[in-house]
Amino acid sequence: MTIRYPDILDYGFPPGRQSYGPRDCILYALGTGFGRDPLDPELLRYVYEKDLRVSPTLASVLGENTDWSHDPRLGLTNSGLLHGEEHLVLHRPLPVSGEIRCQTRFSEVFDLGTERGALLVMDRRIETATGELLAELRRIEFARADGGFGGPAPGQGRVELPPLAAMPGRDPDQRVVLDIDPATPLIYRLSGDLVAIHVDPAA
Repeated sequence: MTIRYPDILDYGFPPGRQSYGPRDCILYALGTGFGRDPLDPELLRYVYEKDLRVSPTLASVLGENTDWSHDPRLGLTNSGLLHGEEHLVLHRPLPVSGEIRCQTRFSEVFDLGTERGALLVMDRRIETATGELLAELRRIEFARADGGFGGPAPGQGRVELPPLAAMPGRDPDQRVVLDIDPATPLIYRLSGDLVAIHVDPAA
C-alpha cells in the first residue's frame, strides 16, 4: 500500500465523544503500571476508588479511535504502526468522571524513505462537554512499512518536529529498574488503544 499524500491531510476524523468514570481511570492506571505494588499507598490512590487520583496521561486515550488505522483510503499498513512520541499540554486536571469531546487531525506526514518508514503527526484537542479546553495532544506515529510515498522529509513540511533532547554527558542522578508484568499491554489496550502491536505477536 502507498500513503496517499497530500490527501491524507484532509482525512475526516469523526468528532470523538466519551463518557468516563472511576472504572476507566483505574483500568488505565493498571494498564500503565500503577498496580505493580498494591501495598504502595501512593500507587494505590490511582487504582482504588477511595480518594481516587487520575493519571494526567489518561488524556492520551480519552476519545481514542483507531478506526483510521484500518481505513484503506489512507494507504497505511496497520501492522506496521508504532506509537513514537506523545506531547501533552494539560490545561486543567482531569476529573475522575465526566464527558469529553475531541477532534483529531493529521497535521503532517513525513517521508523517511522506502526502507525507513514514515512519521504521522496527529493533533487532538480535548474539551469538556461544555466546551472547556482540557488538553491538547500531539502524537507521532511511526509507520514502519510506509515510507517512499513522495512526501516531505522532516524539516520540510507544514509542522516542525520537536528537537530530540541531548543526552547528558554524565552518569544519571538516579537509576530505577521496574519489572513490567507481561500482561500490562493487554490491559492497557482496553483503554482504547487497539493497535495490533499491543496484543498480536506477529505485529
